[in-house]
Amino acid sequence: MDPETIALLQAEFERRMTLVPLSQQTDQGRLALAYHLVRLAEDGERDPERLMRAALSWPRDLRCVIRGGQLAFET
Repeated sequence: MDPETIALLQAEFERRMTLVPLSQQTDQGRLALAYHLVRLAEDGERDPERLMRAALSWPRDLRCVIRGGQLAFET
């Protein structure tokens, strides 16, 4: 990804995390959100508002697991 896209994703990630109470911020949740935003960007999404809406709708209670060498998420 180009530097502009990385900066955009980082900004949207930080915006989203400011809306989550510190007591609910977990490494698992942060990783899940980052992964979700990267996947959206890989699919071509660059609109900050759409990225933010997608991030806001992303569940906070996801856990990251490794299955067969692949990163997966479960609730």
